[in-house]
Amino acid sequence: MAQHGAVVLAGRHDTMEDCVIERNLIVGNREGFNFREQTRATRSIDARTEHPVWNHDELIRHNLIVRNRDAQVWGWFDVNDNRHWPVGSPAKNGHVKAVTAQPEVIAGAYAANNLEGQPQGLTLEKQGLRFEHNV
Repeated sequence: MAQHGAVVLAGRHDTMEDCVIERNLIVGNREGFNFREQTRATRSIDARTEHPVWNHDELIRHNLIVRNRDAQVWGWFDVNDNRHWPVGSPAKNGHVKAVTAQPEVIAGAYAANNLEGQPQGLTLEKQGLRFEHNV
């Protein structure tokens, strides 16, 4: 069994939409498929300026995810905005203010940003993380 081994996703909002992870064998690792989220930014190749990144709009399909030690699918979230909770959960209700985003903001489709450019007002449902036809 491998010490580690997980599929971990991250990407820029404007370059990683409709990301598809498919036809992988994720077997016999410490962790299987893993969403890791923290407030972070990355430099773009073209502009050399930093842009916020977060998990969203990802389709995970037709993968074999089995016999991993700690978990088959899970997430590690080091963000204080509760974006990883479903909209109706007690942890989510009342913790995030609704704010309208400016059109020029890179995360405008996801609501307003804080000073670091991270989206605010997200819920698990709004992030578009989909699993289809995995074993």
